[in-house]
Amino acid sequence: MHPLPPEFFACLAGLVVGTGLTLIVAYRILSRAGVRARLRRAWRDESGSAVVEFPGAMLVLIVLVTVTSQIAFMTTAYLVVDYAAFAAARSASVMIATSADGEAGGSITDSGDKLDTVRSAAVLACYPVSGDYTDEDSLTVNLDPVRGVVGNVESALGSVFDFESTEAGIDSTEAELNSVGDEARAAAAKATALTRYAYAYYNTEVRLIDSSGTDKYGSYGHGDLVTVEVVHHFNLSIPYAKRIFGKFKTPEGYRAAIRAKASILNEGAVGKTPPQRQRY
Repeated sequence: MHPLPPEFFACLAGLVVGTGLTLIVAYRILSRAGVRARLRRAWRDESGSAVVEFPGAMLVLIVLVTVTSQIAFMTTAYLVVDYAAFAAARSASVMIATSADGEAGGSITDSGDKLDTVRSAAVLACYPVSGDYTDEDSLTVNLDPVRGVVGNVESALGSVFDFESTEAGIDSTEAELNSVGDEARAAAAKATALTRYAYAYYNTEVRLIDSSGTDKYGSYGHGDLVTVEVVHHFNLSIPYAKRIFGKFKTPEGYRAAIRAKASILNEGAVGKTPPQRQRY
């Protein structure tokens, strides 16, 4: 495993500082006197200074709370993406020795089934922090992105959520969203699960690299170091704060690229199976 990236510690430091400042400002606002008492004094004070002071302090408090909340979510995302990199590296260390669709055992290409399997491990790990395709204005769920990853959703989530992620299943879910009552609520939960996985699928990048960060595909021997880099485009959801931390904007909102790496020794050996644990 690689150490956590510097951005993680920057987020963690910001979280600590933001929380501390929020507590200090809240304490200063509430400790001098009750909020109602301050408002009464502000109303009676002819100088008007108290009227200006209180809204200004509340504005600072609101900014600190929103920024601190967004930093907390980003810190969680860094931990999840770091685990996704480990899951992808672990998958690669096992898959490299296998043979699949023209890829010989002991090697991996940048466009084969082996890399797809490695990427699927990272996508599923990033699922808990992924966004979805819900329109912020109308609050409607767009299921169109799911249609392109029907097979992936079925294999990854079908046994967990017990739903049929075929084209017909997606069509029925879309129809149920327009109904009312329990059926609509169940369809909404199902649609959210589908779109969250689709978001993770489309917004998670995986590549095998060497120690210098350059792409490394081809042959791997037994015991060679396998390093995988995962980049997840994290959806920023906190109002106003997302404009500060967002690296780029999409039609669905602001996003920040969260990057992590993990290394593990290639465990596979062509023609050999892993040793079995002896039972007594």
